[in-house]
Amino acid sequence: MADIVTVAMLTRRILGEENDKAMESPDRDQIDRYIASSVKNAFVKMAHSVEFKADTTHEHVLASLAEEAKKLIKKDTTIFTPVLSKWHPQAAVVSASLIHKLYGNKLRPFLEHAEHLTEDVVSVFPAADALEQYIMSVMTSVVGDDGLDSICRQKLAPYQIENKSGTLVLRWVNGQLERIETWVKRAADQEVWDPISPQQRHGSSIVEVYRIIEETADQFFCI
Repeated sequence: MADIVTVAMLTRRILGEENDKAMESPDRDQIDRYIASSVKNAFVKMAHSVEFKADTTHEHVLASLAEEAKKLIKKDTTIFTPVLSKWHPQAAVVSASLIHKLYGNKLRPFLEHAEHLTEDVVSVFPAADALEQYIMSVMTSVVGDDGLDSICRQKLAPYQIENKSGTLVLRWVNGQLERIETWVKRAADQEVWDPISPQQRHGSSIVEVYRIIEETADQFFCI
């Protein structure tokens, strides 16, 4: 691959010189186009493959796609970036930011329609957040923290998983509190207030109340 890129770039320069005109764009712009074309094609194929296998897996398509996107970035930074970075020092940033955008386009409708903590939300949100954090780490390794801040402002639209998930978790907690309050009130109204036994000096409903609270707490920490 290194030889192919070198030949392509040198040929481009020679043709520009023979035409007696300045290059229309610098080498970095040409590498940008190579990366964009390659990454888009790879992502489309990957998305089709994930969607095709969706019926045979128990994982949401977007969660699987996030995992595959991370693998794509790892492959890119291992095989292609070392070659392309000779012509474009920030080749890894270009590739990673584009994958972030392509996955974000798939993720956005899901985020917009996520209103409750469903199994799909619990599956997709952590996977999407992990992908974004990995992308950020790749770009930080190239441009540093200060450079990453600049790129985030100019090129990236953050997924904002933390903000969205915080809203959904709070909504879930409020719903569970209302459910517990309703159940406790109903249990209190129906309780005959006789001790279960001389050793268990409490009504039978309190056992159910504690069970519901315990189950709710377990569900919360499994989110």
